[in-house]
Amino acid sequence: MSEIHLFLIWSEAKESRNKIINDLDGEFNILHIETVAWSSELFSENLSRLYGQKLPNNSFKQKHCGTGPFTCIIVEDINPTYESIDIGSGRGYLLLNKNIYNLKVKYREWTGGGHKIHATNNIEESEHDIRLIFHKKPIDFKEKKEFGDYDLDIKYRDLLGSHGYKNSDDFLLCLNSVPNYVIMRGEIDKYFLNGNEDIDILVENKKDFIYTLNLKHQGKKFSTSRYQVKIGDVYVHIDINYIGDGCFDSRWQKKMLNEKIINKDICILNESNKQKADIYHSIIHKNIIRQSESLTLFNKIIKEFDITVPQDPMIEYYGYQYNGPKESLYRQLFPIYREFRYVLHKIKTKIISL
Repeated sequence: MSEIHLFLIWSEAKESRNKIINDLDGEFNILHIETVAWSSELFSENLSRLYGQKLPNNSFKQKHCGTGPFTCIIVEDINPTYESIDIGSGRGYLLLNKNIYNLKVKYREWTGGGHKIHATNNIEESEHDIRLIFHKKPIDFKEKKEFGDYDLDIKYRDLLGSHGYKNSDDFLLCLNSVPNYVIMRGEIDKYFLNGNEDIDILVENKKDFIYTLNLKHQGKKFSTSRYQVKIGDVYVHIDINYIGDGCFDSRWQKKMLNEKIINKDICILNESNKQKADIYHSIIHKNIIRQSESLTLFNKIIKEFDITVPQDPMIEYYGYQYNGPKESLYRQLFPIYREFRYVLHKIKTKIISL
């Protein structure tokens, strides 16, 4: 089965543009070529979101790649071949499309070394990059061939979600560029834009998830999991769970991700994990037992998985009542400290208003 991939020529490598395009034309089916420019004030943010790392303004990578208009070439590899390749930088061996990877290495040599050429190494990276840059799915470029005179007209367009999301379709387009996530709680299709409830999402990599979706911390000083995103005119609150955060046994979190199902283009928990996770969440994090049969299932859960203490102090924990581990002294004292700060804030506000 063929694959769609992206090559990106940063502005500092623009002299090699035609040479690279001509070489790609001999290797793959070129589906689309476009020149894109990002706004100067968002360039470092866009770069961070694309590469999944926090880059300061005027970083070495930004100066090395250039901040001018860059060329995007979407290609179809009709005979993809995968190989485990050591990509260096301490990241070890990864399973990559060697046709794409080998050409990326060659083009980087043509442009003096470094990272002036970017290319998607696998399908997950292709979905991620093309959705963010073009605000479309990779498959959208397979419908018709738009390869013309290298499309020199510059498209002024920041990454998808740079200024919030116009609607839920745009948000879901970006959400599905994340390789491994699952919705744990929150009915996206029914309540998504009404702000009626938070969305709880379990992800494999929290940092990459935040960068990709351009989430902003909700402002809760001590919370490590509460974020928000603007969709239309509404701010939707998103609680991020990730493997090893203590909200659930990490073995169970991996199982939830591996057994997720897709419903209406959204990754959700399968029925078994959803029922169990809701009961565990209600009892351990809320101290609520809704039905007598809940305890029966809960006892089965804790025989299979450990009770764990959430790292986020804003998430309550009652697991010690069910032979789970005790909270740290910090977690025990945190509610008192939080209440003290709240009272202090009220006093300060009252004094200022006098």
